[in-house]
Amino acid sequence: MNSNTDCSQCAVLGAGFAGLSVAWHLLFHSPKELKVKVDIFDDVGIAGGASGVAGGLVHPYSPKVKLLWRGEECWTEFLNLLNVEEAAATAASSPHFPLNTTDFIVRRTGILRPAVSEKILDVMHQNAQNCLASCPIQAVDEVAARELIPNLSTPLNRAFFMPKAVNVNPHHYLKALFLASEHLAKRLSSTGFPGKEIALHKKVVT
Repeated sequence: MNSNTDCSQCAVLGAGFAGLSVAWHLLFHSPKELKVKVDIFDDVGIAGGASGVAGGLVHPYSPKVKLLWRGEECWTEFLNLLNVEEAAATAASSPHFPLNTTDFIVRRTGILRPAVSEKILDVMHQNAQNCLASCPIQAVDEVAARELIPNLSTPLNRAFFMPKAVNVNPHHYLKALFLASEHLAKRLSSTGFPGKEIALHKKVVT
């Protein structure tokens, strides 16, 4: 980052989950009176690397449904970003996010985790007691689990359902995040303060 009293120029390497989140927060948290230009560099574009092939399952827990370190904070921030992205995606079209797509940004159908051993079952039961109110965990039996996912194997007749957990489409989620960042820069630049800019460059930085 190069900055002085008049302008801050920031370079972000990578247009995946980390890079685009950093770019958004650089714009969102920068002082209104400071001109900010954020350049994102990725030789294959948005979601072209590892982020683009991620499973897209989002919740604040480990595979044993233990609340992750800073999980509540990260979950809250994710939900905030998701609301911003969905609003941006429905507000206007962009070369980075065509609105005529039939694909989804997010599916709010919950996530189900079956227990596969007695030891893990006990651990998951204990961990589930400390779940977040904003992302609860429900212990369900085989019948209830198969109502959610037909033919699901539940070897111990027990699974743990997170009804508020979501599945995002990494490509569309990240394109929507970039679109939201573009909208944020335009909105901040229209308030009478120095301009905010964001740009994506498909090139390798060496």
